[in-house]
Amino acid sequence: MDGDGVADCAVGDPLWSTEWWGMHGRAVVISSSTGATLFDWKGPIKYLEVGTVVADAGDIDGDGAGNVAVVQTPTGGLYGGVAVRSGNGGGVLHFYPSDPTYWNNHVRSVGDINGDGVEDLAVAPFYTVQVWSGLGPIVTYGTSCAG
Repeated sequence: MDGDGVADCAVGDPLWSTEWWGMHGRAVVISSSTGATLFDWKGPIKYLEVGTVVADAGDIDGDGAGNVAVVQTPTGGLYGGVAVRSGNGGGVLHFYPSDPTYWNNHVRSVGDINGDGVEDLAVAPFYTVQVWSGLGPIVTYGTSCAG
């Protein structure tokens, strides 16, 4: 993400907080070359649990810098989802909200599976797999499992 050709490290700490039992959450990107903190995204409110999952999102905006998918859970009645963060400035490129009853606990870059020239993300909120086409619409490739 810092453009030096060495893969950097992104980690999440969903229980991080500025106060006792706040669970604001946090996701940090660290340069593998220098150890410097490149980005430090903190949950703005209690119980958001930012950084539950942190994953490579490819380059969905096509600017040549890698992007990061940062999951926040729907804890405490808040809506969770996946924020795709820019590797070029750290801003939110897109936020994909999740169903308030499910956690987006798996997310992964899957390349450009639909051939539109934009990286895609696969997200598994509970018993489905959704493919998010870059900054575009969500396509669900699964249904609920019946036991």
